[in-house]
Amino acid sequence: MGPGCSGMEIAYDLAEGGASKVWLSARTPPNILLRTGPGGLPGDVIGVALLRVPPRISDPVARFGRKQDLGDLTEYGLPIPAEGVFTRLRRTGQAPAIVDVEVIDAIKDGRIEVVRGVASLDETGVELADGARVEPDVVICATGYSRVLEPLIGHLGVLDEHGMPRARGATPAEPGLRFIGYVPRPGGLGYMGKESRKAARAIARELRAA
Repeated sequence: MGPGCSGMEIAYDLAEGGASKVWLSARTPPNILLRTGPGGLPGDVIGVALLRVPPRISDPVARFGRKQDLGDLTEYGLPIPAEGVFTRLRRTGQAPAIVDVEVIDAIKDGRIEVVRGVASLDETGVELADGARVEPDVVICATGYSRVLEPLIGHLGVLDEHGMPRARGATPAEPGLRFIGYVPRPGGLGYMGKESRKAARAIARELRAA
C-alpha cells in the first residue's frame, strides 16, 4: 500500500525475490522521477536544479522528462498526475517517487501489478476502491509517516500549520534548539549535510561569544 519511493522499492524487491504475485496499491497516482537521468546524471541533480525555478517552468520540464524516459504508464495504472511534481511538493510537502528504471520495467513486465487504493480489509483479503478484490498473503503499509513533533515541542510555538519546524539549520527555533532536515525534496541528504554544517558553525559562534 503506497506508491512512493519505499512502496515501489519494496514491491520490486519482492518481485525479484520470488514472490508469486505482487500488487502495488495506488490511491493517488504518484509523480515519478528516475534515480538516474539521461547520460547517467543523478536524478537528484536535475531535481535540485528544477527546485530553483518556479513550478510553472519546472513542472512541464519534469513532465516532459518523464514521458521521454518512461513513456505513457496509464495502461499500467500510473497516469501522469494533473498536479505537477514541484507544485505538489510546495503545496503538500509530498516528494515524488524517485526510483530506478528497473522498478518501472517490472511494472511494465507485469511482475508488479498496480491496483486501486484499498477500501477495506477483512479476514481473507482486500477490497479495492474500484470494487475489485485481491487476497494477498501479506499486506505491507508504505503509506508515509508523521513526524509527531507536536507532543514534544508544540507548546513552544516553533511549528507551522503542518507540524513542521519554522526554522532550520543555522537559525535557532528557540535558544539552544535547532532542527536539521524536515524538508521533503530531491537531494535531501546533501541538503541536510549543508544545513548541518551551517548549524555547527552557528553553534560554534554562540559558544565562542559565551
